[in-house]
Amino acid sequence: MKLPELKIPNKTTMQGEQATNREVQDFINKHGLSSQEAADRLGVTLQSVRYWVKGERYPSVSMTKFIRLLNKYPQLIRDI
Repeated sequence: MKLPELKIPNKTTMQGEQATNREVQDFINKHGLSSQEAADRLGVTLQSVRYWVKGERYPSVSMTKFIRLLNKYPQLIRDI
C-alpha cells in the first residue's frame, strides 16, 4: 500500500511543539485502545500515557510527531 507523501515540518517549526493531553486522549479513543495498549503501541510506559492524558507531563517532540502521524493515517496502527 502506497501512502500519500507526508510533509514533515522542519525542526525549527516543531521545536517545543508538544502534543496536548487532548491529542493523546483523541489518539487513544480514535484507535479504540486502552491506556496500556496505547503505551505498548507507542513503546512507552503506562505511567507516561497516564501523565500525558492528565496533562501532568507531555510527550517529546518526536513522540508528538509519531502520535500525529498515527492520528492522520490510522491504517498505520495495524503495522506496529
